[in-house]
Amino acid sequence: FIPIALGVLKNPFARLAARLLEKIVYFNSARVVALSPGMVEGILKTGYPPKKVVLIPNSCDNSLFRSPEVDGNDFRKKFPWLEHRPLVIYCGTLGEANGVDYLVHVATEMQNLNESVRFAVIGNGKMEQSIREQATIKGVLNKNFFMLPEIPKSSMPSIFAAADIVTSLFIDQPALWSNSANKAFDAMAAAKPLLVNHRG
Repeated sequence: FIPIALGVLKNPFARLAARLLEKIVYFNSARVVALSPGMVEGILKTGYPPKKVVLIPNSCDNSLFRSPEVDGNDFRKKFPWLEHRPLVIYCGTLGEANGVDYLVHVATEMQNLNESVRFAVIGNGKMEQSIREQATIKGVLNKNFFMLPEIPKSSMPSIFAAADIVTSLFIDQPALWSNSANKAFDAMAAAKPLLVNHRG
């Protein structure tokens, strides 16, 4: 139960109420759909009948990400700092669980290895300002590390087409290892290398 594992619910009564709510929802459902085997295990730990749990893994939309109209060059041309340089992207929520500050550290190290590599974080969330501050302190913000606002889903294929590497990031928390992140499957659909910093 992720909110408890991450320490979001600290009050013992709130934790108990959350666990009870979880069971009430499951046991009043005709079926429960899980997106990964790890999620199935979590559901079964509540005592919910295995025969009523359905595993439907996440999937890739190849037609969307590999259509003839998809062209990453249009995205690259918008940014003088990018152009033809190698690009590593993170697209998604900038929440506590995502740990996107990980890319700040990677960008810092990359300056010594290959200063032409660019990192782009695209999205918003609770940790956005903290990530920006860390990148400023490390001296990488707007040098090789760039933050862009959230974009419509319809624009995602062109961004993935522009990327050389796509990332799927989470903090070091076992409760998150059974996730089924859309961005990972989008990377597969776009036939891009995927950098994952977590197990599962």
